[in-house]
This record gives sequence, C-alpha cells and structure tokens, in this order.
Amino acid sequence: PVLVKTTTKRVQRGLAQSEKLLWEFREHPLSMWKWMLGGIVLLLVVLRIASTGDAKQAITLFVIGAAIIAIRLWFWDRHRLCLTDKRLMSVRGIFSTTYRTMPLSKMTDQTAHMPAISTILAWLRVIKTQFATVIVESAGQDQALSNVVFIPHGHVFNRVLMDLVLD
Repeated sequence: PVLVKTTTKRVQRGLAQSEKLLWEFREHPLSMWKWMLGGIVLLLVVLRIASTGDAKQAITLFVIGAAIIAIRLWFWDRHRLCLTDKRLMSVRGIFSTTYRTMPLSKMTDQTAHMPAISTILAWLRVIKTQFATVIVESAGQDQALSNVVFIPHGHVFNRVLMDLVLD
C-alpha cells in the first residue's frame, strides 16, 4: 500500500531507485514535551524577573530562551522517519544530513507499545492521534533504528510494517 504521495527532497535523495516510499512522518509533537515544559518554566522566570523591575534582564533571557526553543523546533521539523518497501530509515540534520537505516529483511522481532498516556490523551481529545514506540530487533545485531519512539498513528504503522515483513 502506498501511503505517501509526496516527499521532502532530503528523503528523496536517500532512496534507492528501485525503492518505494510508503510512509514519511515526523515524530509526534508530544515528543517535544520537555522543551514545552522548559518554555513554560522560562516564561514564569521571565515574568518573575520582570515583576522585580529588571526589564532588560527579562527581555534578554526571553530572547535567548525563545531562540533555543525555535532551534529545537527546527530540528524536530527536519527529522523524518520513513518506511519504504525495503527498509526503515531516519533522516536527521539541518546543515549535514544523517541517514540511519535498517533493512526489513534483517528484522527478526518487532514490538509496538502504545503508552497509557497516549491512549488517555487521545481519548480525552487533548492530542489528535495516539503515538507508539516500536522496538525492532535483528539477528544478534544492535541496529541503528532498534528503538523508534513517538510514532504517530502507531497502530497503523505497526500494521503496515508487519504486512511488509510477513509478505
């Protein structure tokens, strides 16, 4: 099944000519929870400093914090996880690109885990889609993509991956 119609140029460069891209996605936005929490704490600190009358220090801290969070969001936006008909691939980087892959033919065991928090937040409609962690094992080797976290639509990803491996 073809699930992707378009792809980014960085992903396209990493594909072999005979390879078909089935799915390209970013990590679930909730993967940024630590950065979101850090941003809230930073905002509270800036407000506290501003309330003491030191506006220049508050503005400086706010600008530095906002720049750090913006750069982290840029990294998150540029990281892609891809599933092709032959391998699982991770594309990372902004200025230099790193391609980590795991051939599907080397897979011996796969586990998909949907955390309870994902199910609860999706049920409460706090998040749009559930996320999952997929643990992929191969015959006696430690693979580059053995533990893939925050996969959106984890149950669909698991089904497509199993269809490819068992086919």
